[in-house]
Amino acid sequence: MKEDAAFQTLSTHDMPKAGRLTRWNEFISETFADMRVEPGNGSDFNATLSRIKIGAMGLSWYSTTASSGLVDVGRVGAWSAPIGEAFLLAVQESGTTIGHYLGRKIETSPGEMVILDAGRPWRIESADAMCAVAIKIPADRLLKLTSDPESACGIRLDSDVPGIALAGTLLLQIKNAIAAAPLADWSAYEDVLLGIVAAALQCVPEADRRPTKLGSQRRQACAFIERNLDNPDLDVNLVAEELRTSTRSVQRTFGEIGFTPRAYIIERRIDVAADRLKRTDFRDLSITDIAFSVGFNDLSHFIRCFRKKWNMSPRDYRAAYSLSH
Repeated sequence: MKEDAAFQTLSTHDMPKAGRLTRWNEFISETFADMRVEPGNGSDFNATLSRIKIGAMGLSWYSTTASSGLVDVGRVGAWSAPIGEAFLLAVQESGTTIGHYLGRKIETSPGEMVILDAGRPWRIESADAMCAVAIKIPADRLLKLTSDPESACGIRLDSDVPGIALAGTLLLQIKNAIAAAPLADWSAYEDVLLGIVAAALQCVPEADRRPTKLGSQRRQACAFIERNLDNPDLDVNLVAEELRTSTRSVQRTFGEIGFTPRAYIIERRIDVAADRLKRTDFRDLSITDIAFSVGFNDLSHFIRCFRKKWNMSPRDYRAAYSLSH
């Protein structure tokens, strides 16, 4: 496997046949979700996958010979999914695939897209060689765009829809640019990738959506937290009140991903603050302004929390990022 801190590529072509499929399954499970891949038509299997982290987002592209893949345990791969929940937006680059997701059969041809909840069981098949590009979107990022992301999942997004055609073309162009210069700094493209996801969501036909009453309790909680990060009074009590449940229930659902509600709120506030410290459109804001804009009302507390995560002060973080760009 070729890799650096951000960019990695795995190809099975130079591997012994005996261990090829095992290694591929390990890598693709870490990238997307626990998956078991089997060769199609009894033929020799070969595949290549490249992946790169772009801010909080993950971008990958892969090609395989005929094969089928099954995700049946609902566990999201750790790569580019810090709290173990993520969605996938995939665009078919070549070949045709048939997917099965929550009772839906989705056939995608070049240029067509589909959104999936990576934590749900799903299956994909290709009778011939195929290539695809996928964005892995942490659930907290997608919840900024829609409070019910599950309702848009498992629906084929046709390339004859202008918005899908444009989004797909842009995604393939970004992939080609990164493939040509994988060691360049692509961090500024996080917002572009999120914009592609937003464009795809807008093109999901309302008639095809399946409302899910805001999905799981944790996703409801995360969506409420994202909308209210700037409120210094945001706490588990407000979340429980919004969800019409008990504080203990909220604490339990966050415990499943290794957080307390308070720790999750601080984590998201620090992440948003770090993003604003990097962005040129927030350069006129002081450190104090940024701290208060994400819900901190104590600058010293903000600095301590920021240093704990990033091993430097907010001021040094902003300066280091400015120097590197």
